[in-house]
Amino acid sequence: MLLKNSLIDLMKTKNIYKITITEICENADINRSTFYNHYNTEFDLLKEIENEYLLTIEKYYKSYNDKSKVIKILLEYVHKNLDVFRLFLEDTPGNEFFERLIKIGFETLSYDKELTEANMEYNQEYLYNFILFGVLKIVKIWISKEPRESIEEMNEIILKLLENFINLHH
Repeated sequence: MLLKNSLIDLMKTKNIYKITITEICENADINRSTFYNHYNTEFDLLKEIENEYLLTIEKYYKSYNDKSKVIKILLEYVHKNLDVFRLFLEDTPGNEFFERLIKIGFETLSYDKELTEANMEYNQEYLYNFILFGVLKIVKIWISKEPRESIEEMNEIILKLLENFINLHH
């Protein structure tokens, strides 16, 4: 946990490509040998951190059938981990977290019969990208604001936008 927190802390001010293993270890107050007992590179550590967050997100998606509950729980999770999501939701080239998050979203949306049936005339790839990138952009704006809307308000905003979109085509 020390190494993970150290890397996240360093990434707030530096690009991962500019962070050294020495910096990570010094920031965590541990030996480099301890680092190498668990990881080969700083990228291995980052991948493990990303995997933990993505697995949790995927678990939430699969645990609830009710869209409003899923969105609210995901917003709570994002809010609880603001610093991490501010880093990971950057849509920059090579951001594997963002790409993998979109993939999880695609898989989840493909199981949404209401959404799929209401928009049969559209190419599903376009539809899912439209929804996912729209919702992620809203979340990115929300987490960058101070003060920000409550989790309940954001949940309501996202649900209303999705509902209005679906109702446009009925």
